[in-house]
Amino acid sequence: IVENYLNVRSTKYVETQEQEKVKFLTEPEMTALAEFWRSLGPSSRRNALDTFFFSFYSCGLRASDLVTLKWQHIDFKKNEIKKVQVKTKKAPSVSIPLSEEAVKILERWKGRNSTYVFDWLPEDFDISNEAELLTKINGFDRVINGHLNRTSADLKFSKGITLHMARHTFAVVALNKGMNVYMISKLLGHSSIIATE
Repeated sequence: IVENYLNVRSTKYVETQEQEKVKFLTEPEMTALAEFWRSLGPSSRRNALDTFFFSFYSCGLRASDLVTLKWQHIDFKKNEIKKVQVKTKKAPSVSIPLSEEAVKILERWKGRNSTYVFDWLPEDFDISNEAELLTKINGFDRVINGHLNRTSADLKFSKGITLHMARHTFAVVALNKGMNVYMISKLLGHSSIIATE
């Protein structure tokens, strides 16, 4: 019975395989990306990089939470975000702190859309329409990732860049700077610390 129902083949930990699961940018890659961003004039690619950096500087916000981020979620006096995350649909048990860099990005996006920060949804969008919202989130992710991949090719990175890598990069940087896994898990909005680990 055991042989029929349980996976009994032996497995072996291989460090390179584990590292491939979590793709992130190194400090020199982030520096190169920032320099590239500074070289761009107003454009959709610069907007894509703004979104990537905002995700990184706001504790790895997911694409779904970037699309649905409203100005009302941001407290500029306390420099924090309070928002129910789309994926977990739970009220946050911790506020997401906004770094000085994240606030600078928000300042650049003021005035484009009176409801949504990153201007991907119409101001009067019905957020309760889950099917339409999913379509918008997927479209946003595709467009942003297209710009990020072209940027990665221009910079001759050995890997493509995706918006989700901003999330991973935040987690790796935070871990390397001594933040405990429990706090990283809370900031990422994981429902369990196991996902973070």
